[in-house]
Amino acid sequence: MAEEERAETEDLINFLARDIGQKIMQLYGGKPEKIRKKLGDHVHILELQNRLTSIVLFTMGMKAAVMGAGQTVGSAMASYMTLCCDVTSKMKKFQQAKTLKEAKNSELMKMLKELFEKTGLGILDMEEFEKDERIVLSIEECVESAGLPNVGKKVCYYMSGYLEGLFSVFLGKEVKCRELKCVAKGDKKCVFEIEILE
Repeated sequence: MAEEERAETEDLINFLARDIGQKIMQLYGGKPEKIRKKLGDHVHILELQNRLTSIVLFTMGMKAAVMGAGQTVGSAMASYMTLCCDVTSKMKKFQQAKTLKEAKNSELMKMLKELFEKTGLGILDMEEFEKDERIVLSIEECVESAGLPNVGKKVCYYMSGYLEGLFSVFLGKEVKCRELKCVAKGDKKCVFEIEILE
């Protein structure tokens, strides 16, 4: 992809992520604007998974591209949240957490859990927390893999990138996210490790 086309694509992704982020925050605040006036805003999860599966199949061998798209959107979403939702103070308190209990019960994690559930991304929980080293998150009913058959592979590439983008902004550090367990690999829930690189 030419450098100019790549820059245009990134600008478009950032614009759309901010716009969608604004609408998601309205949902989080309990005042969502209805987007589709006749059909309503809910889409059956099977149709969403059909789209995600198509993307993965289309980009076979390009796992990094799918993860990169998720990372860009997650980062833009987190950046938008810092502007509109008093997330900065929640981020600072989360960054100061020393134990799993403190991190898990932080206002930032509570907000993320509620946001994930309201948007249907899944049921987010924190499994492990090692300050300045790693965070392990689990997602039950993950939008990317819930209900898929056991295909023997982890498939939540976009979610891995999305979490990486969110937490790189929230921690103010470079992070790397990888999926450890996946429903599509026969696990009970999807589990992601966020490694803090700085």
